[in-house]
Amino acid sequence: MKTLLSRIFDELEVPYTTNYVDNLYNEHPYRYTLYGIQQMLSRYNIKTTTVRLKDKEDLSKIDTPFLAEVYDDIVIVKQMSKDGKFIYDWYGQEMKSSSEDFKKEATGIIMQILPDKSSKEPHYKTHKRKEYTNNAEYLCIAILFLSLLALTYLHQNTCSSIMSIAFAITNAIGAIISYLIVRKTLNYDSVLADKICQMSKVSTCNDILQSKASKIFNRYGWGEIGLGYFGSSAIVVLISSNLTNAISFYSIIGMLFPVWSLWYQKFKAKMWCPLCLCILLVLVVEGVLGCYILSNIITRIDTTIVQNIIMMGLIYAITILVICKIVDLLQSRNEASQMKYKLSQIKYKPSIINTLLDNEKSYDCSESTSCIIFGNKNSNYKLTVLSNPYCQPCAQMHKYLQRLLDAGCQIQYVFNYFSEDLSNVNKLLIATYFKYGEQEAWNIFSSWYAGGKNKQAKFFSKEIDASNQLVADEFQKHERWIKETGFSATPTLLLNGKTLPSIYNVEDVAFMVENGL
Repeated sequence: MKTLLSRIFDELEVPYTTNYVDNLYNEHPYRYTLYGIQQMLSRYNIKTTTVRLKDKEDLSKIDTPFLAEVYDDIVIVKQMSKDGKFIYDWYGQEMKSSSEDFKKEATGIIMQILPDKSSKEPHYKTHKRKEYTNNAEYLCIAILFLSLLALTYLHQNTCSSIMSIAFAITNAIGAIISYLIVRKTLNYDSVLADKICQMSKVSTCNDILQSKASKIFNRYGWGEIGLGYFGSSAIVVLISSNLTNAISFYSIIGMLFPVWSLWYQKFKAKMWCPLCLCILLVLVVEGVLGCYILSNIITRIDTTIVQNIIMMGLIYAITILVICKIVDLLQSRNEASQMKYKLSQIKYKPSIINTLLDNEKSYDCSESTSCIIFGNKNSNYKLTVLSNPYCQPCAQMHKYLQRLLDAGCQIQYVFNYFSEDLSNVNKLLIATYFKYGEQEAWNIFSSWYAGGKNKQAKFFSKEIDASNQLVADEFQKHERWIKETGFSATPTLLLNGKTLPSIYNVEDVAFMVENGL
């Protein structure tokens, strides 16, 4: 299911990428409040106005869309219908309430959302390009796989009859629907699955898919079993005609499942799962095709038929078990992501941040330590970075620091070196700062870390004089601070003079700065 933030952007038609929005929303400590939503929307250059209405009758006068606190939750009020009902989004479901009912449940606190032409995701093009690349890779895998099957079919000439081709198509359809069921059980977004599930007005697919009957031995889900069964059949029927009869045999046995499933949904669960009904329809069609295929073959029980049935059974078992293991891994990854999001809910709370920082040792990070300072000197956030010009992790770190600089953080550099013969580069970087100032020096630093370090001292302009007293004094300050603090590892980060707690990294600092935590 899409997050509240994604649904807001859909309603506003603001450009965004799913991965970036989901991470931003799930990691925000105040995502369930209008305050948190306001902070997140500001990242997209969207202005908001939050007010408490003195009279709830004024709700009907607010321009839509807007956010409102209703049922102790936040909903997106999309529009007012002609009959005076409020139409709003609640966890992805479009709901309608009479004016009286809506105003009764609303708190009167609303947030007006005011996007403009500049409202979009930061670095949207970069994120979108990455999203397109990922999708293209999946598409390429699918095309290459289908091409391989097609070539195999042409080479083997296995599906010579129309019935065999129909058999392969129905299995492919069954595999696709089973895949959608697996996505639903893993809580992955799927527009097609949602549309199918919305065919039922009294229940959702999740009501059935999350029930005890959705798994055998409380372990093997019907979605995984279906994907393994249909997927194996679709591939095998294209590759080997010898096993088509065995697949037909199993398809006839599979007709027993719709009988049980319909009984369960009708009398036990007393609700319907549209996705499940689609699977049942495919099973019935496959069973009929299997009966037809077997009825046109002179059958006799021999060792070859028995071997084929056993072989197909083994293929089903192996495929289903492999898919179940893959789903387990995906489920574990989801749980790890949820734990990460829960940790974010804790570690981004200002009280936690302050407590952890208070427990860290304080160090002098004034200009007496280093004058190599970039950004807003009146900022509430000052990140001191102990860096080595030839350190590759430091080069990667510098890329992240651009985000901090853009967010209004002050950045202070202290330079260390591997050996005395490499220390001259530190002096050249210091001299660069004093000669060109913050803006130009930052660009030169960025070029150095991006690959200029491969040229060593030749990277710097001949105009740079690293032998003057000002540079020497600054260089000595860096050496003195490193000796006094005992720091040697690079990069080392300090936030407002405190060593950064181990649970935080530079991206966390960027999040704190951008959200004013």
